[in-house]
Amino acid sequence: MYRIITILLILFAALANAQQPHFQKLETVNGIASDRVYCVTQDSKGYLWFGTDAGVSSFDGFTFKNFDNRKDLTANEVFEIYEDSKQRIWFLSQNGEVSFYYDDVLHTSKNVSGLAKLQINSDLTSFCERENGDIVFSSLATGIYLLDSNFNATHYNIASVYRVWENSKTSCWHSHLTAFTT
Repeated sequence: MYRIITILLILFAALANAQQPHFQKLETVNGIASDRVYCVTQDSKGYLWFGTDAGVSSFDGFTFKNFDNRKDLTANEVFEIYEDSKQRIWFLSQNGEVSFYYDDVLHTSKNVSGLAKLQINSDLTSFCERENGDIVFSSLATGIYLLDSNFNATHYNIASVYRVWENSKTSCWHSHLTAFTT
């Protein structure tokens, strides 16, 4: 009996190690907007989102859907992508404009008045969602911007903010180039 169990375990281990991971190279010939990718994130539905120098690409595992400034985005270079608790996919672009994808519609300053009021005009470096649903953006040049659930924007003029994030005590933290602050 002991020999049979041992043989089965060895056979099972050999079969488990026989699996090979599958890699697929994604290039413009496959449909991605550009080969120069700045950021990648996976949303709650399993889609991959790529921020590139030629727009944003969404990949469902089979096909790409691309967004660029010819018809959708306000700028092509997208440096950060983030999914919030409402399953909106947010994009931070090179020109300081914020947009998001929700319910199969791209929302930008062209079709959401609250985003049009969010005049950042500077490179955005990061963003996070607070526990209450507010979205916080950081900019090295112009500070911190808070966008509430009604798309009302508040600006905090704090120089050289590199990154913002939420901690477990619901305090939004930000980092300067030389220090951390709450």
